[in-house]
Amino acid sequence: LFMFVLTNAVTAIFCSCADEFANRDITTIVDDQLKRKKQYVKSVYAVFSDMDKNRDDVVSKAEFLGKLNDPRLLEFAKSLDIDPMDLEQFFDIVSEWGKIDVDLDTFVDGCMRLRGAARSMDIYELLMKQNLLGKEMSCLQRQTYATHKLLGSWEPAPRRMMFHGRWRV
Repeated sequence: LFMFVLTNAVTAIFCSCADEFANRDITTIVDDQLKRKKQYVKSVYAVFSDMDKNRDDVVSKAEFLGKLNDPRLLEFAKSLDIDPMDLEQFFDIVSEWGKIDVDLDTFVDGCMRLRGAARSMDIYELLMKQNLLGKEMSCLQRQTYATHKLLGSWEPAPRRMMFHGRWRV
C-alpha cells in the first residue's frame, strides 16, 4: 500500500510539473507570436507611410509605382515572400486594378492574405476577377431582360444541356 501511495504522489507531482511547464510554454509561444505580429504591423505601417507622399492616409497607384524600386519596399516584399517582379500585381489586386486608392487597413489585409508564394497571389487575383465577371454577367442579364421586356418579346430560352456529346433541349 505504501508503494502505491508513493507512486501516486510521484506521478501527481510529475504531472503537475509537466502541466505547469506546458502552460508556461504555451504562454511563451503566444507572447512571441503577439510580439512578431506587432513588429509586422509596425513594418507594414512604416512602408505604407513611406509610400503615402501626400499624407492623405491612402496610397494611389502612382504613389506606389513611385516607390517600386525603393530598397525598403523591395526588402519588405522579400520578407513577405513576394517576388519584386510581382509587386505591381500585388498592388493591382489590393486596389482593384488601380480603381481605388488603398488605405492602411486594405494594405495590411492584402499583405496578410497575399504573403507567401506567388501562387497565393495568382489564386487571389483569379478569385477577384471571377467576382468581377459575376457582377458584370448579372448586370448584363438584367439589361437583356429589361430590353426584351421593352420589346415585348421576352420568353425565356429553353435550357439546353449536353448529353453524350449532343445538345438536347
